[in-house]
Amino acid sequence: MKELFTLFEKSYPLTFFESQEIRTNSKLLCKNIIVQSYFKKITTPLQYYQAQMILEALKNKEAIQNEFELFRNANQDLWQHINYSERNLLFKPQAEIIKKELKHFVIEDRRRIFVPIFSSQLNYYYDVETAVFDLKQYYNLYFDFKKELVALDIHKGAYYKPGQSFAQCFLLNEKGNNYILIDPFGKCLTFVKNKEVHFLDISSLKQELYTSGFDEIVYPFINDDNSLFFINLNKLFPLKKRFQKKFDRIISRSTQCN
Repeated sequence: MKELFTLFEKSYPLTFFESQEIRTNSKLLCKNIIVQSYFKKITTPLQYYQAQMILEALKNKEAIQNEFELFRNANQDLWQHINYSERNLLFKPQAEIIKKELKHFVIEDRRRIFVPIFSSQLNYYYDVETAVFDLKQYYNLYFDFKKELVALDIHKGAYYKPGQSFAQCFLLNEKGNNYILIDPFGKCLTFVKNKEVHFLDISSLKQELYTSGFDEIVYPFINDDNSLFFINLNKLFPLKKRFQKKFDRIISRSTQCN
């Protein structure tokens, strides 16, 4: 797959970072100390989306913590006389009010993820058992949490569901590890299959040309039908003539092997 994608990437080189707005935003994003924990410089569209996700996660983290502290302080007299489970139940209605305003997604075990830079278990505490922050070792997460950071792809494509992220995901496969993203500027498609990532510039194409034929590339890609995917991709995004012969050879070889 990598060899074929390289032909398309050469035919349609990225113009994503030619935008002054994106270049400026990239520099601002990289000033954040948590973003710096993942990468010092944003060099791909996917890193740009991930940096946006990190900031959203930090905003959610702070919002839930602040609301919990305000609620606990307002109910301090009662707080000393109720147990851990009762504290969580008491806070839940107020927590749900603010969580309605926070972007999140749901993973396989129905856990809601509000802070995708944290593990599923820590997200469970932020969502369901927020009273855990009464304990010193968890209260320290308010300020010192670098050691709890997880890989940005741990939740695979779930983060990019429509309405939850900067980039929009067209479709996820059942495992969530095959997906296609489009940026809101209409400049780039990002193809993610397991941990392999490729980018295709679409800035020079008219919108109707690529939106009308997306189903023909999305579903084969999601379903691991690589030959059909690349054949349809070549119809939608014709390769430069100097790459077409090599493409035909690889496809022919792949078809014969199948």
